[in-house]
Amino acid sequence: MMNLKTPEKFYEAFIKTSQFLATITKTKHFWKRLELILKKFYNVDIFAFLKKENQGKRIQNETASVSGKLYNNLIETSQKLVKDVLENGIFASELVYLPESYFIIILPISKLNKIFGIIIIAHKTPELLPREILNIYLALGGLIETTYEKIFTTEKLKDYQKDLEKAVEERTSELVEVNRQLKTEISAKEKAEKTLKEFVSMVSHELRTPISVLVQSINNLKKYSKKINLKLRKKLFNLVARNSVLLSELVEDLLIIARIDEQGIILKWDKYSLFELVDDVLELMEPLKIEKGIKIELEGIKDIFSFGDRGRISQIFRIFIDNALKYSKEEGTIKIKAIDHYLGDYNPHSIDGFLIQFIDYGIGIKGEEIPKLFTRFFRSSEVKNITGTGLGLAIAKELTKLHKGTIYAESELGRGTTFSIFFPRMQLLPYQSQT
Repeated sequence: MMNLKTPEKFYEAFIKTSQFLATITKTKHFWKRLELILKKFYNVDIFAFLKKENQGKRIQNETASVSGKLYNNLIETSQKLVKDVLENGIFASELVYLPESYFIIILPISKLNKIFGIIIIAHKTPELLPREILNIYLALGGLIETTYEKIFTTEKLKDYQKDLEKAVEERTSELVEVNRQLKTEISAKEKAEKTLKEFVSMVSHELRTPISVLVQSINNLKKYSKKINLKLRKKLFNLVARNSVLLSELVEDLLIIARIDEQGIILKWDKYSLFELVDDVLELMEPLKIEKGIKIELEGIKDIFSFGDRGRISQIFRIFIDNALKYSKEEGTIKIKAIDHYLGDYNPHSIDGFLIQFIDYGIGIKGEEIPKLFTRFFRSSEVKNITGTGLGLAIAKELTKLHKGTIYAESELGRGTTFSIFFPRMQLLPYQSQT
């Protein structure tokens, strides 16, 4: 838990909150997740979201974990402030005694331009919080409101899209029945259109998280430009820069297949630390790991150095770690294991190199589907409801081949999957020769 004694720590917490909010895609459990985020990053002692009901005549606590005498005393003591915020939509704060001293902050939350509830935040402290920190909470309220409304609107659009797709399917079935003699041609066309539609949808989903972070960060910069100091502004710009890079990397996944086919990949050969590359990828995947409560265990990856294209090796690792996180069960475990100077079954020619394994205990893969895993656009029948383009493993295999490495896949349905990659230790590019 962060030590929030200075405004700078609150600025850092604001940035992290923005990142984690960008990973939330459903309104279900939104306020519970937000409570966990605020308690983790801001040392909040009391958090509650109160929803207006019966045309605003009463409010209902939407965070069931908040209850008891302390909470009831807080609401009773703050009734006037709560009423003013609900009626006027004005940010409010006050120091109260319950009998201990708490500084409370009350934020109005709107949906579709109407206040539909308030957030109550309380810190156990004997003094008022600095104005700089109140400004951060004001910005935080706007960020939460924007995120929730975006997710709410997206869900409504998805419901509409489902109804529309159902109507289209019904109409298509009628046309197929009327034109039975064209069944083969129509079936082939529909299959191609469905594959394209699923692919576009999957790619869009993959791009959504960095785009959401960019949009939220830019909105904050525009909406609160006069209230955000230079240091926070710099951090927001850094956030925009990092997610711009991530967005570029996701698009690169779509372009790299074409480059591989055209033999247009040029490796930038250099010495690298296996631990540093894995650690960088794990930091990038931190939001998804925390959201699912995944534990990652590392074994043997320190003190291993080799030669290769750092960017391409990182891309390979990102693909396997991303897959392991997606297909692992919540609160599960992922192991990343490495063996230097490996001479086992995955190194049949006894070449000096290292083996790295990505082991998950998730949904697994059917035995008959394992040979198809590295086929472009192939997706297992077990993962149709999980986002993915079907390009990741194909890209990983091609990039591994460029480093003269080999990939082995083992899986058992319902018990998990292990990907083992052997990289020979070469100091020269694969197409260079020793003179």
